[in-house]
Amino acid sequence: MHEIILKSYLVGGAVRDRILGIQNSDKDYVVVGATEQEMLTAGFVKVGSFFPVFLHPKTQEEYALARTEKKTSVGYQGFFCQYHPSVTLADDLKRRDLTINAIAFDGENYIDPFNGLADLKNRILRPVSKAFKEDAIRVLRLARFKAKLPNFKLHDSFYLFIQDMKQSGELNSLQPERVRTEMEKAFKESKPSLFFETLNVLGVLEIVFPELHALIHVAHRQNTPKADAFTRTMMVLDAARQQGADNTCLYAALLHNLGKGIPRHVESATNSVTLVKKFLKRFGISKNTTFVLSYTQYHFQIDCCQEMPYEQVIDLLDSLKIKKTSDTNFQNLITCSKAYTLDHMNADHSQTDYLAKCVQTIEKLDFFEITKNVKNANKAAYVKQAKISALKSSS
Repeated sequence: MHEIILKSYLVGGAVRDRILGIQNSDKDYVVVGATEQEMLTAGFVKVGSFFPVFLHPKTQEEYALARTEKKTSVGYQGFFCQYHPSVTLADDLKRRDLTINAIAFDGENYIDPFNGLADLKNRILRPVSKAFKEDAIRVLRLARFKAKLPNFKLHDSFYLFIQDMKQSGELNSLQPERVRTEMEKAFKESKPSLFFETLNVLGVLEIVFPELHALIHVAHRQNTPKADAFTRTMMVLDAARQQGADNTCLYAALLHNLGKGIPRHVESATNSVTLVKKFLKRFGISKNTTFVLSYTQYHFQIDCCQEMPYEQVIDLLDSLKIKKTSDTNFQNLITCSKAYTLDHMNADHSQTDYLAKCVQTIEKLDFFEITKNVKNANKAAYVKQAKISALKSSS
């Protein structure tokens, strides 16, 4: 670094996780007593447009000038930020969301003006100040931290703060892309269901995810009264996560039941597809949506495929665009289906295993050999009949 001496502190999640013994490779620093020009002179590269954030010339880690924030209007951009050499470390830490995220480390000692160390020890998620109410995204972050730290308790003040945020309209200012970011971060935790369940406990789920809220108190199936559709969906989501599901599979697990939130959900699969399309569009989710929609539409058939005629099994695989066990859709199907069949203490994977066996049987067929002497107009029928014969022979 340049001869200019910059006083910097490790802050945020890296400090929190260091104390908890959790691995965290993302490091953020706050610089106190410096100007933007001094940072540039020292070789840092400015990357923040709204905030004074810089990249270290060697490590590429983020360094931000200490700043204060003042709420000026509704929304995440409704802040006036002041960054000046006179802004202290405590001033900067005070604007943060939770006390456990408002601890700094200077390489030797922890600086803890808001008792975050005590809250870490006592496993409490507590707001730093009333400023928590000024940015609705903090509610989603709170829910995500509950998913990350399931043994931590929510401080009672959050419930009052959220009531104020509802009345002020702050919660209605959430931008879909920010919601999606927090949701997908929650997907990485071992129990992503806690993200949605915490939002429900806080009275926010209905605002942010009304489709999921509509599943509460709706029977999953007539013969399974022990869990409503929301609870069941959360079970499937966690089960998928435990199997290492990617975001595509997790979205399928989360959304496949949405149609049950519509009164008299006789055509719940059809209703679900319509709602899922709207959900994906609202949050700008465009990657691998075909599988999410296909699984939503056909998960009932998948769950009873052993009772289906071979012809319908083949039609089902064609609808799911599955030809080989190496297909990504096949891997996602197996993960989602096993998660879907989870039943607390006992999971019946026989339907999934049967479908996998069908795919393995079909992919062994030599379709070129089967159709080499068949006219083009008849090839599809010959291929289908060959698949049916193969499935019959393997049963």
